[in-house]
Amino acid sequence: MKTTLCIDTGTIGKITLSLVTGDTKCIRESSATEGMSQKILYEIEQICIEADKDIQLLDEIRYVQKGNTFTGLRIGAAVAHTIGWLMGIPVNGKKAQESPEISYENDRWG
Repeated sequence: MKTTLCIDTGTIGKITLSLVTGDTKCIRESSATEGMSQKILYEIEQICIEADKDIQLLDEIRYVQKGNTFTGLRIGAAVAHTIGWLMGIPVNGKKAQESPEISYENDRWG
């Protein structure tokens, strides 16, 4: 059964997360007037504990792309894409690209 983490940081001062597995949905809301970028990771950990799901068993991440706080939206997107890339799972239906091979061969500092 597919497990999806949904992240909503589009409302000023609020983090809303849901963890959906089949017909089961666990929702967690918290205020975040300051320090949203630090608090969101804690909240993701807590919703996984509440739902008794290991974060490594996620199949997909979704995040809200519209809202009334640009900074909040950027935080949600950055966290979703980072977790998705690290785990190799799709974010908003799109799989992360393979990481490019980095070459320092012609770098002026090399």
